[in-house]
Amino acid sequence: LRVLPDEVKVVLEAVRNDVVELHCRWRAFNEIYADSNGVALINHTAPGFFSFVYDAALTELISAIARKTESRKDTLNFNQLARLLEKHGFKMLAKRINARVNKLRPSHKGKDFVKRRDPITYYRHNRAAHTNLEIRTNPKSKPLPDLKIDKFEMALRLFREMVEIVDSAFGINPVRYENLNLDAGRLLVSLELAKEVSDSRHFGEILQMLHD
Repeated sequence: LRVLPDEVKVVLEAVRNDVVELHCRWRAFNEIYADSNGVALINHTAPGFFSFVYDAALTELISAIARKTESRKDTLNFNQLARLLEKHGFKMLAKRINARVNKLRPSHKGKDFVKRRDPITYYRHNRAAHTNLEIRTNPKSKPLPDLKIDKFEMALRLFREMVEIVDSAFGINPVRYENLNLDAGRLLVSLELAKEVSDSRHFGEILQMLHD
């Protein structure tokens, strides 16, 4: 087995932790907002509040994915990991990482190209991290493109692949992503119970008991 340099190990562990957290958040987001029953429950319970949570969670997901594919040398990202691997002589590993980053973050060739090929980063620049002046103030301007679920799924799949490529090369046990859970399902169960209570003919009595 190859020996993992300490400099690479620090960055790899930090990137892996971010990817694990991102998977947890994405799974919770889907459990609540991608299921028609979940949407019905939150609309019945507190639609305004859960709309706020939706916007905050989606913005963070977009920002987290964009952060991992940026190319700045002073931030934690997969390009940083690839640079360190190449620095320590693992050129083939670095090449495999860069190939996957390029699928997510193609070279910039104008706004239309980025908008078409890299919608997550485009959305981050114009809505999550900054507010596009034209879109916000001109009702005739074209809105931001819709973000499809498959774009998020592809990003997470490539993130998993990049972490697993490096982990496998150094004999590190892979992360079991299927076991990650933020208990969003338990929230939906609680909302279901709350709905049954509110729909019950004894709802007034229950409220009175809680008040007393």
